[in-house]
Amino acid sequence: MKALISIVLVMGLALLMLDCSEKVSQPTNLPEPGSINPDTTYVMITPAWTEANGIAFDRPTDVKIGYDRYLYVADRNNNRVVKMTLAGDFVESYQIPRPSQVTQDRALDLLAVTDSSVVWRRSFRDGGDFQAAYTAPDIYLPPPIDDSGHAVLFGIAASPFPDKTYSFSNFYENEIYRFDSDDEFVAVQVPPGNAPGRVSAPVAVNSFNIRGQYYIGYTSGRSSFAVQLVEASTGQPVIPFSDSADIYLTTVNGHKDIAVDDLGNIFVTMATASEVWKFSRNGQLLLKFGQDAPPEDRLDNPRGIDAYQQYIYVADTDNNRVVRFETSTSPQQ
Repeated sequence: MKALISIVLVMGLALLMLDCSEKVSQPTNLPEPGSINPDTTYVMITPAWTEANGIAFDRPTDVKIGYDRYLYVADRNNNRVVKMTLAGDFVESYQIPRPSQVTQDRALDLLAVTDSSVVWRRSFRDGGDFQAAYTAPDIYLPPPIDDSGHAVLFGIAASPFPDKTYSFSNFYENEIYRFDSDDEFVAVQVPPGNAPGRVSAPVAVNSFNIRGQYYIGYTSGRSSFAVQLVEASTGQPVIPFSDSADIYLTTVNGHKDIAVDDLGNIFVTMATASEVWKFSRNGQLLLKFGQDAPPEDRLDNPRGIDAYQQYIYVADTDNNRVVRFETSTSPQQ
């Protein structure tokens, strides 16, 4: 017994030394997904959230679970970002014109993009409402779209590390940019193109810290490479491309946003299909949910999505509500 205790203590000390060492290389691939139980499904938690602070949601387009463990809702037509607890209790709201996507950095600043192609920041230290931080240059488009009144910036994602950098997508320039904490351009993070590690008409962008690595996930408005997950510093695709990778064949379903859970499973809102699709880390379709419910519980044009533990949060845009799904091994009949 004493020998066993000694062995355990030695192993624990060795693991502690490894954890403190800066020389240990972080893995570069996503964790393997857990075993897939064929009975696992996602069940909507009722009632859905239809208002905040006595004001009904009006076309909510994004949801984001912040590093402070609050839920932020881009309530587009109400010109506000709403802060809620994960149980759905209203905390406060911040004024901003027509937000389309919202994120939070590790300093707890909120960042958002709007219809006017402006990056907005709400400083955690200074408080108050959002302030304009960067405005994208006008882009003049050929007929029939021949003005600059259309949104250029569609998605924004803060780095998962404390450097306060962030990425945002430029729909018409077909690029994803990286900006520093002073809201200055750093580099083109994902270049244009119809190939792995490139992007065409990016709609949404999100960032993930998985096993210590920084990943960018994005959806495209035009392209057979519809949804991609890449290593942020190199642009190396995580999902190995193949003709059988379902995640690349989803353009007709109007995908809008992407989330990744702790097991590396990928969730995408399919606006046209009014469903959420779940993929493995290799891009294989595992299941769909959102329409397999009574009519009053079905999704309608879902946009934003985020994952936290066993829960999936969705901005159910055309139903003017925020809904939650919970994993279940007892599918509903």
